[in-house]
Amino acid sequence: MNDDRREGGGGEVPPGHSDQDDLAGRKARLEQTLAKVKGVRDKQRAPERTDFGTNYSKAFRLASEFTGGVLVGAVLGWGFDQLLGTSPIGLVVFLLLGFAAGVMAMVRTGRSGD
Repeated sequence: MNDDRREGGGGEVPPGHSDQDDLAGRKARLEQTLAKVKGVRDKQRAPERTDFGTNYSKAFRLASEFTGGVLVGAVLGWGFDQLLGTSPIGLVVFLLLGFAAGVMAMVRTGRSGD
């Protein structure tokens, strides 16, 4: 029997088979594996396709969050003014709070990248 062992394989080298043939085969398999991995990574790194529809929906979402905050603040302020009889103060205070809440919602949405 042949006592020469292949590195990593642990098996015997068949007669007429050289180490060069084995290295060439291992090199070819390695290159194929690397090409597959690079292909997968390139697909993962590809930037998202942005078109008019997605940008328009993001802008609409930001505008509606801001508008909703201001409107809710105005309605709450008007409601408190009606209940407590403090005519413009509640409206102004809650309108400003609604404005701040709308801006914070826009910033939060802009940071998350949704």
